[in-house]
Amino acid sequence: MKKIVLLYFLLIFNSIIAQVQDNVTWSVVPNPFNDSEKIVITISGVDTSKWSTEDVYLWTWFFDSNDKQVSSQINWNGEWSNSKDSMKMTKNSDDTFSFEFIPTELFQYKGIGKIGVLAKAKDGSGDKKTPDYFFEVGRFDVTVNSPKINPVILEREGSITISTSSSNEINYYLIKNDEIIFESLSNKDFSKVILGPDSQSDGLKISESTTLRLLCEDINDSTSFINLNFKIIVEPKIINQEPPFSLDDGINHVDGDFSKLFLQLNAPKKDFIYVLGNFNNYVRDTNSLMKFNPSNNKFWIEINNLKENENYWYQYEVFAKSPVSDSPTVIKVADPFSNVILSSYDDSEIPENSYPNLPIFPNNQKGEFTFVNQSKTYNWNVIDFKKPNKEDLIIYEILIRDFDKERTFQNLIDRIDYFINLNINAIELMPVMEFEGNESWGYNSSYHLSLDKFYGTQNKLKEFIDLCHENGIAVILDLALNHVFGRSPLVKMWMDDPDKDSWGQPSSENPYLNQSAKHTYSVGYDLNHQSELTQYYTKRVVSYWIDEYKIDGFRWDLTKGFTQNCNENDYDCTNAFQQDRVDLLKSYADYSWSIDPNHYVIFEHLGTDQEEKEWANYRVDEGKGIMIWGKMTSMFNQLSMGFSSNSDISRSDHKSRGFKNKRLITYAESHDEERLMYRNLNFGNSSNSNHNVKNLEISLERMKALGSSLLLIPGPKMIWHFSEMGMENSIFSCSDGSFGGEDCKLSIKLQPQWNEDWDFLNKRKEVYNYWKKLIELKIDEPVFEGDYKLGVLNQNKLIPIIEVWNDNLYGNSLKYVYVISNFDVTKKSLILNLPIYGEWEDLINYETIDFYKDMVIDLNPGTSLVIGNFKDCGLSDFDMDGIGDVCDPDIDEDGVLNEMDECPNTPLGSKVNTNGCIVFELPFNNNKVSVTSATCIGTNNGSIGLSIEDNAFDYSITVTGKDDPIVISGDDKTASVTGLAAGTYNICFKVDGQEFYQQCFEVVIGEPKALSAFLDVDNDKRTTSIQLSGSTSYNIHVNGERFEVKGDNFTTNLSTGLNIISISTDLDCQGVIEREVFISEDIMYYPNPTDQDVKVHVSGEDTQVMVSVFSEKGSLIYRKEQNIQDFSRKTNIDLSRQTKGIYIVLMEGKTVRKTFKIVKR
Repeated sequence: MKKIVLLYFLLIFNSIIAQVQDNVTWSVVPNPFNDSEKIVITISGVDTSKWSTEDVYLWTWFFDSNDKQVSSQINWNGEWSNSKDSMKMTKNSDDTFSFEFIPTELFQYKGIGKIGVLAKAKDGSGDKKTPDYFFEVGRFDVTVNSPKINPVILEREGSITISTSSSNEINYYLIKNDEIIFESLSNKDFSKVILGPDSQSDGLKISESTTLRLLCEDINDSTSFINLNFKIIVEPKIINQEPPFSLDDGINHVDGDFSKLFLQLNAPKKDFIYVLGNFNNYVRDTNSLMKFNPSNNKFWIEINNLKENENYWYQYEVFAKSPVSDSPTVIKVADPFSNVILSSYDDSEIPENSYPNLPIFPNNQKGEFTFVNQSKTYNWNVIDFKKPNKEDLIIYEILIRDFDKERTFQNLIDRIDYFINLNINAIELMPVMEFEGNESWGYNSSYHLSLDKFYGTQNKLKEFIDLCHENGIAVILDLALNHVFGRSPLVKMWMDDPDKDSWGQPSSENPYLNQSAKHTYSVGYDLNHQSELTQYYTKRVVSYWIDEYKIDGFRWDLTKGFTQNCNENDYDCTNAFQQDRVDLLKSYADYSWSIDPNHYVIFEHLGTDQEEKEWANYRVDEGKGIMIWGKMTSMFNQLSMGFSSNSDISRSDHKSRGFKNKRLITYAESHDEERLMYRNLNFGNSSNSNHNVKNLEISLERMKALGSSLLLIPGPKMIWHFSEMGMENSIFSCSDGSFGGEDCKLSIKLQPQWNEDWDFLNKRKEVYNYWKKLIELKIDEPVFEGDYKLGVLNQNKLIPIIEVWNDNLYGNSLKYVYVISNFDVTKKSLILNLPIYGEWEDLINYETIDFYKDMVIDLNPGTSLVIGNFKDCGLSDFDMDGIGDVCDPDIDEDGVLNEMDECPNTPLGSKVNTNGCIVFELPFNNNKVSVTSATCIGTNNGSIGLSIEDNAFDYSITVTGKDDPIVISGDDKTASVTGLAAGTYNICFKVDGQEFYQQCFEVVIGEPKALSAFLDVDNDKRTTSIQLSGSTSYNIHVNGERFEVKGDNFTTNLSTGLNIISISTDLDCQGVIEREVFISEDIMYYPNPTDQDVKVHVSGEDTQVMVSVFSEKGSLIYRKEQNIQDFSRKTNIDLSRQTKGIYIVLMEGKTVRKTFKIVKR
């Protein structure tokens, strides 16, 4: 099926610009149809312009009558990138596309139950296809009721029932080995019980595994039929027995005995397993059945009668009697601990020169086998390689696929002089573990202990590592252990496979994998590293590559994926500090160091400082510590392009991230980032026509300065292959060199680097040779083991500076390095802030430069100056600033140069005057001032308290408004100033005999605030809220009742009618505030407007009210006292004598005070 051919594309882990066309319609004629009939399949709605083609090709696969996808050795489709011409669809006049065929002839198979189709471009790369669509086959339908899984395991004492149903009357024939063993004629339904060999019941028993075929025949047309195949696996008798010695999972060789080996497989929730290989002709029998070890619950088997120097291979056939829903009963897989894999998917495309004498994949087999490679043991030339110090590492990252045209380990061996001459001391190989497909970055790993054969043999990789070690070069492997891909046995043994095509996702039973990722950067299937099985698997991977290949270190890819705390949509959680992955990854580092104490542990985390410093500082005092990838690509690219924004490279300093030692691997390019040169040439600063960064030659020249500002920062560094030659091919370039965007990110890249006609090859060689010198300087000179700081000159980010020194060096060694680069596009005249003046050496061209104070140098755009100082400044360093006194222009570091300093040895940190002599000082808190505020507004009874700590001196203290200073002398320590009004006062302490000493204070004497109150009355609720200020406590009287109030807010109920409120404080001088608040009863008046009079309903108990009527202009028309009727609570306002207009009415009583407006018409 297409899933096998397209696996690499479907599981590709970088974002793809999808070109899938969803809005299409499929049809078939005739419908329904049998598999032996000629059919025409038609699709409409395909827009071929989206695929940049006019042709459409059919891609098809099929299922058997049990709805299980059939894998065929016949390739009718062609390759995904190159469909066969015979599958081209016919374009019809209505813009539809059709394809005519007979299913049994195309697929060479009878008993087809379903056909899957999609339409695609001839080259379907980049998802140029339509979604999957399916056609059911057969003119009548039969539904299988049981068994629901196929194959089905028949327990020895159990039974299974074959049951089907149909809407038609059918003749059913149950057939075994072409012999009818049961029939049911002219029935819609069928049912038959099959018994296990040890069943005590009577009936149809089966003693060995077989396939039963149920022929379902139309009673009216014997040519119309369906075959249903039921694969019956009879449960074998498993031997429970411990092996003769303790086994590891996977292959266990017996020392000195090539005739046998032992296999062990940990398969929780599996019931029995067969080992099928070329040593037993792939036969499933008692000899190939694995035994079960009850002491560790693992399966094992002894394989005998093997011959030395013969090649063998095997796979496991794993059975589960009761798998979870949608999981297969049986699956064939290679050993998860395989060291080499034979693959039906990839091996046919592996060139002979890459992997000589690779066995041909066995006929009539499918999937993958574990290859027991009996090749000769490699004899190592270097067995005690001394790794370079972590601080000195210059790591060269390589994707073997794109390094040289043959894409092999042999290419690396042949190019060893290239690495030696560049002076790098470590090579990091992108993943070489068995990955899906042959042309890959390698992060789609399926077998982490297996070497991918596309690059070469096991011994060839060992030869390359050995050669590197001979030349002082460490080898580091990129390790993608946060996930596996779909061909891994860790997926397939416990997977959901609802379409029964032997591909699926982790099931709920999977002991290694999460069903959904626990982080947001997932690719493939997410490993659960809190599982003991996953941890065991991981440690086996680590120990295998260290022990078998003498690998010097691992770069752990995507370490954010090692948490179980998040989910695939929560970016904040994934990027936050997660204690579980901090602890887990420390334990993996510990395990690596337990095998090789000097092993390099490198994490690609790209996370927070809080998390990364946990690892960088872990066991660093023991010389260990985990190295962390320091991505600085955009900042260095801004420099190389000539732009100041976002060009701060200060985080290339490990100290900026809280690391105790140099464990930050800074890099400007990596396999995941765009090439600097590509961006230089396409987006560089072109504002100066004489130095246009988009010019290739100029841009290459700037790469020298880039090298200076990157490689000479102390600590480990990384180079992405061919950065040192100014490679400009975009990461998004296609195999033909064109720019293809995300579609081509993983494509094979052009390889001009070995061509003599590569543009500006001599200039590129200059860059190579310049970087070579920088790397040699960085690795060989002990000064880089010392301290350093990063900065910029004159606050210009385009002029970065690196200062490096080592206080432990004496004699004629290089003791100080100063690097300055000009990434602007114009020449700069600069004064260097050097720690030492005199003779410095240009460390690139070895010229001597005599620097003096305020000397101006010119630095051309895109260039660097790398200078060093060898002067022995002596052991004495009075101010401990790293510069010996012989060279130090300011020995006591008081800011006054030696030639101007009258007191040259003042204690460090002393405050000095312009002559360099100590200035008299007292502790900051020696002199104290306290304040007492005035008691009331306008009174002059505030005071200031004065005190000193050290009474060894005589003090005179001036106070604003006082003519004579206050004196504190002798044994006294305190004084005071009284009778002060509110206001601001300046107090200055002076010490007799110290004319330059003075400490002044400004204080404020306060006074109480004026008393104020704001009343907010709510007439409806009959309450008032009083906002208070001027004190912290208040006395409030409401209608004679007293309240003591703390705070600045008080709320109280009010009576109907007049309320008297008074407010005061304990200070009589603040006075009293009195307020009257009237709370009126409600009234209702009607009608309004009116022709005659207005009736007024008055709430409450008043019996009389005074009514005043005013004109609109305010003139009193009449005023009289009116009675309120006892029962109705009503009174009238007579307007009968008044003209039309608006009138204002005021009604007043003991509990009523209302004003309202009436309109007379």
